[in-house]
Amino acid sequence: MIHLYLSWNALSLLAVFAQGTSLEKTLLPLILDILAITFFLIGVTAILWARRTTRGTSLINRPESGGHVIGQSMVMLSVCWLLLVCIGISLFPTPAHPVQSRKPVPTNDSQSNLVTTTPTQLKLLNRGELTIGIEPVIPLQAYSDNSATDVYTGFDIELIKAIALKINLKPTFKPIPGTNPLNLINGMNGPGQQQFDIAISGLKITDDLKQQVDFVPYLNVGETLLVLKSEHKQITMSNMDDLCNLPTQGIQTLAVQIGTVAQTDLQNVLSSCKSTQSTIHVTPKQEVKDIIDLLNTKQVNAIFQDATITDYYTHNEQFKGKYAMAGLPVNQQNEGIALRKDNSPLRDAIQTAFATLQRDGTYKNLIDKWNFVSNEQLTPAERS
Repeated sequence: MIHLYLSWNALSLLAVFAQGTSLEKTLLPLILDILAITFFLIGVTAILWARRTTRGTSLINRPESGGHVIGQSMVMLSVCWLLLVCIGISLFPTPAHPVQSRKPVPTNDSQSNLVTTTPTQLKLLNRGELTIGIEPVIPLQAYSDNSATDVYTGFDIELIKAIALKINLKPTFKPIPGTNPLNLINGMNGPGQQQFDIAISGLKITDDLKQQVDFVPYLNVGETLLVLKSEHKQITMSNMDDLCNLPTQGIQTLAVQIGTVAQTDLQNVLSSCKSTQSTIHVTPKQEVKDIIDLLNTKQVNAIFQDATITDYYTHNEQFKGKYAMAGLPVNQQNEGIALRKDNSPLRDAIQTAFATLQRDGTYKNLIDKWNFVSNEQLTPAERS
């Protein structure tokens, strides 16, 4: 019986490890089992010792010694326990094939991670943390809260926080000055001087950047003209080539932010214009607030910039309808979360988490909250 009992215990422990069950859940019954066997052995020893000390005494006059009584009690308790175990074996036999998958079964998209990669499998600068490089100067996407310079807000910030939560990581933000995407790429990809695990701040997915890093797309952003509503004219702009015709529509001066993809795109188009290149004057400035000042003081007719920034100025109540978009968004491009090419487990985990946020409505809620009204929302088919 003891042999059968020990065999059953061994199979139970094997099933525990195979199924990924925590060992703590089996420690108490295991301890009780060991105690039962110990009681049995001590009880038998006590009975034998009591009989030995009363050897030669007749059965009628033989007294019941304390050791004899204790031994009998311990033997009876252990035998009862072993009988219960044997009955349990017959009623609840060990499965023939106890090995099962260790992957948890998700119960709800909004509550479960749905990311099979564990944090220990990811290549991270700091264990349990997702260190995120940002340029906190982009209205609506990533910028400093007015109350504190180290508190960041915006669509990108809230999205990456939700993604980090899905993969059980604590988000930590590391700001980088300027608006040049190469600053973020170098801070993440620089040999021997990696500063963060990923980067996010309106990074356009260009062919040049794709040679250096991997991306997880999350927005589809065009480029637009922002004008003063009081100076608003009916502008025809449905593609990049229409920029060449702006002087004929009353726009002869433009402002653009230095180091942005919008600046590069504008320069490329204007350099290809045959007759109007010299009639469009472009003023580059380092910060968004600087080019807004140029527009407010009417030193330029319009600003050429990402649609998300235009959405911010045209739909934010604090500006009270001061600005308007001229024409339509052009040159739609995906923006993405940048990662090192040697960290595919982290890329896959972020991609899976983002897909979950799309399915459970979190992504759409963030799109609506931050007033993205220029068709920036990325559909599931556009993720790849």
